[in-house]
Amino acid sequence: RQEVTVSYEDQSFTMDVYVKPTEPSVLTTPLKAGMTVKEFSAPYSMLYTVCVFDDSMCKQLSDDDIITSGCVVQLVRDEKLMDSIGIVVSGDATCDGIVNGKDLIRLQKHLNGTSLSSAAKIAADVNGDGVVDSMDEEDMYAVANFEAYIDQTVTEGSKVFRY
Repeated sequence: RQEVTVSYEDQSFTMDVYVKPTEPSVLTTPLKAGMTVKEFSAPYSMLYTVCVFDDSMCKQLSDDDIITSGCVVQLVRDEKLMDSIGIVVSGDATCDGIVNGKDLIRLQKHLNGTSLSSAAKIAADVNGDGVVDSMDEEDMYAVANFEAYIDQTVTEGSKVFRY
């Protein structure tokens, strides 16, 4: 419970606000680069209708479409939205769902002044330090040259592991 006072013109109102704790997401499937909607949805399909939308929320993806950074996954049961989460594929700076040399080039362009979308910026921060910089470029170079891989299941810190 928190007491909040709102003032408008020459009137003030005080009210109690109750904040409901956020429940953890039921979406627990590890996302792999290049994963299709069908592959991602399989563990949930018995309990939920799984809807995956592109980054603009204008187009629902089909089963064979690849889930990309910026997509939104929604779980629906009995016409009620049960969960909604934005997707980021670590390393997917181009937001095409695949991690490859194109992502390294996109990251390098960003380092030279080109902006990234918010999903692409999170995806490009492969070492997990909150900043897209030359350290991420080094890691992406190693990934693009098959000297390292990105573990999409790691939730904190660097996701890049050398072979």
